Amino acid sequence: MTELWTKNFLLSDILAGRKTLEVRVKEGDVGRVRAGERIVLKSESRRVSVRVDDVREYRTFDAMLGTEPYTAIASAARSNGHVLGELRRIYSREREAKGVVVFQISDPTAA
Repeated sequence: MTELWTKNFLLSDILAGRKTLEVRVKEGDVGRVRAGERIVLKSESRRVSVRVDDVREYRTFDAMLGTEPYTAIASAARSNGHVLGELRRIYSREREAKGVVVFQISDPTAA
């Protein structure tokens, strides 16, 4: 089962059903995840198993945010620009150039 690191506060949003999209750049195990699989999102102190209902790919974060609802990525976000800024803070332009992957997730359970 694929395991990916994330921030602890995002796991709370996932468990509460407020975060239903997980955004990553296409590197490592991310490119091998398929719809129908379960993956584990983990922080230093928690693990949450989720079902991947769909996998969508985009060339850039801008293209992704033109389609995906930003509030499903970050429930406290104020705008697409806010989410874009956070993603660019995490991922360099070189990493973004590998491609952007969005997992539509559901059925969160503590793992």
